[in-house]
Amino acid sequence: MPLRSDSATVKLELARIVFTVADGLARSCTGVAVLIDTNVLVYRFDPRFPIKQEIAIRILRSTLDSGNARIPHQAVVEFVAATTRGGTDTRLLSVPDALREAEEILSL
Repeated sequence: MPLRSDSATVKLELARIVFTVADGLARSCTGVAVLIDTNVLVYRFDPRFPIKQEIAIRILRSTLDSGNARIPHQAVVEFVAATTRGGTDTRLLSVPDALREAEEILSL
């Protein structure tokens, strides 16, 4: 079921608040790695859900820039499978593009 625009706005604002708090507004902070889920990788390329796509891009930018992201090998394999599933008109990425993105992810 697609998100309603008011619900999507609330979720995006919540994500912004979470990132703000995670960026160091707390008095005591311990650096902990963030485990990136397959869904975050897939939503980055899924234009059907623009709010989720924007949140995924923000998550990846903030965690990868800070060096706190960890992406499991299984998530990369699942990313390639999910983005290349279906016919040529329904897949999110072509096989060569998905493999190229996977190599980029692994190089990080």
